[in-house]
Amino acid sequence: VRHKDGKLWLHTGDIGTISEDGAVHILNRGFSYAEDGTQLDALPLENKCCFISGISDMFFVMVQNPDNDSYSSYLYVVPDGNFEMNEFTKKLHEVLSPAEYPKRIYVIHKRPYFHFKTARKRLMQEIRQEMTQ
Repeated sequence: VRHKDGKLWLHTGDIGTISEDGAVHILNRGFSYAEDGTQLDALPLENKCCFISGISDMFFVMVQNPDNDSYSSYLYVVPDGNFEMNEFTKKLHEVLSPAEYPKRIYVIHKRPYFHFKTARKRLMQEIRQEMTQ
């Protein structure tokens, strides 16, 4: 879309940049904030946790709290052969602030995909259903 300023804009709903050579770099898909105002973004949280042993894959899903505009993080973990939940949660507490700490940790066998992306939208819906039960 060409805007009034004459510049071309790519409207995807994502937050990102386009380099001079035309490469699109998606940084985020909007902002999620914890109740205390801490910004919750999946990629930075995953980067804080990626060196914890005992997992072969992990990812965060941010879900809006039903009673206000804040969000909580939920963590999905694919364990490897050395996974121990108590040790894992101890390490999580070392690298995440209380506002970043997941409300719940799900242990799964493999990352669910939808059209080559992590199926976060479906997982958000499942978490919301759990909240109402």
